[in-house]
Amino acid sequence: MGSRLNQDHILHEGVVTAVRGKQAEVRIQRASSCDACQAAGLCKAAKSGARTVTASFQGEEPRLGESVTVEGSVGQGLRATLWAYVAPLLLLVVVLSACVALTLGEGASALVAIGAVAVYYVLLHYFGGRLFVGLSFRVRR
Repeated sequence: MGSRLNQDHILHEGVVTAVRGKQAEVRIQRASSCDACQAAGLCKAAKSGARTVTASFQGEEPRLGESVTVEGSVGQGLRATLWAYVAPLLLLVVVLSACVALTLGEGASALVAIGAVAVYYVLLHYFGGRLFVGLSFRVRR
């Protein structure tokens, strides 16, 4: 089992573990190629070890134990990367710069900036579901 990235899609190979309606739960074993993927931080399939993702399918229902390919778009991965890495980096720089400009001192400014990023990640954890509604996987045979 492994993961691949082509021009349009991020592909993961996995095994169907459950089927509910028009969605299948697929167990994906993390591949070493996930380490190089730019979306690995937010991709549910890229977490360490085996991971189960929910993927929609069309047409014939996949069978339990069937090997399938799960795909997500590169655009989805880039969007996840933006929210996971770029936005908090910009937040860190802006808050740090503002605090230094307000003569808060370097140490205190650094603590405030790190605290702002920590709050950002907590909020992202709790409200990220609304941001990532469009992030989905599809079963492909």
